[in-house]
Amino acid sequence: IPQSTDQELEDYRGWIKKYRAREIGEIKMQKIRLQLGTYHQRQEGVQMQRIKFPGGTISSAQLGALADVADKYASGFIHFTTREDAQLYYLMLENAPALLRELEEVGITTREACGNTVRNITACYRAGVSHDEVFNVYPYTRALFKFLLRNKHNQNMGRKMKFAFEGCAEDHSALAFHDLGFHAVTREENGEVRRGFKVHVGGGMGSGPMPAHIYSEFLPVEEMFNFTTAVIRIFDRYGERKQRMKARMKFLVQTMGWDKFKAAVDAERQIIGELPPLADYLPVFLEEA
Repeated sequence: IPQSTDQELEDYRGWIKKYRAREIGEIKMQKIRLQLGTYHQRQEGVQMQRIKFPGGTISSAQLGALADVADKYASGFIHFTTREDAQLYYLMLENAPALLRELEEVGITTREACGNTVRNITACYRAGVSHDEVFNVYPYTRALFKFLLRNKHNQNMGRKMKFAFEGCAEDHSALAFHDLGFHAVTREENGEVRRGFKVHVGGGMGSGPMPAHIYSEFLPVEEMFNFTTAVIRIFDRYGERKQRMKARMKFLVQTMGWDKFKAAVDAERQIIGELPPLADYLPVFLEEA
């Protein structure tokens, strides 16, 4: 476990002790535990733990560890969600740091699985195995997840954001109903095939479903970090913070108008400039997938 993560879990344990000693209040504790994916259940005195699996991929070793902590610290029941998370129930708050530590030892994180941040980034369930995919989007899902994890720009937004990737010709991921949706496309330039994404922005479901707008028919994969950071910063800066039900990005796009929103994102991209290269974040064993 990286030293910074180890310290984070020790701090979590310390905050729980302070909370039980009434040295910090419920609002402060709620912010801390949600950042680490620990969520109140309706049943008094127990928690639900949400666990992220970016791109919906889990190894056999991770699955074994997940089963172990479910039996050891929770009810033994594992709920796999449509957002490619796992949820464990009836967890005592004091046991959360130990559970998270055992998951971290096999490369699983719960950081930012809840709260007003970028939630788990999902991908098509056929990624890497579909006969008609344009290219395997899983490495890019994983890269964006790694880039945004603990990123200062998405730790305290007005509401959550949900992203998804699709590599197949058929959209199995419903990209039009995500805050950001990346659909794999290619383009030939100077005799070479270049990878990119058709980008959907500002979609959402809920009581007021809205289909996304198309930001670009071809965003080069190398520009993914710059573009995503710009969108997050615009949402964080101008998004609603008082009326929770109106705080999703789809409402910001509706309020600003698509042309004004897109112009703000374009201007922000120029301000941001270059970011760490995508290649630094791609999984090595899948970089050429």
